[in-house]
Amino acid sequence: MKFEELSGKSIAIIVQNVDRENDVHVYLGSLQLYNGEHCFRNDEKDWRVSLDSEQLDRLKPVVEELKETLLNADYYFHMTIQSLPDTSTENLIKTNIIWHD
Repeated sequence: MKFEELSGKSIAIIVQNVDRENDVHVYLGSLQLYNGEHCFRNDEKDWRVSLDSEQLDRLKPVVEELKETLLNADYYFHMTIQSLPDTSTENLIKTNIIWHD
């Protein structure tokens, strides 16, 4: 899906913590251009996630049955997170996501 088609649309991100069973959260935000990169931006938590063209293509329209669950978003995508590795993190992208306990 093209970035221009998503401008002004609300986006839900479904985040699953693969280190814990049933640890899934939904956040609402929007897409924006930040330093030349496409990003999902959540103002409430003050974080952004960079998205490449493959990830933009994975955005799907929210069906009516899931509107309430996905915070009335127009589109959604899914991502997983896990604990930081014990090795170097220099190749990881900083998102400012702070996971809860």
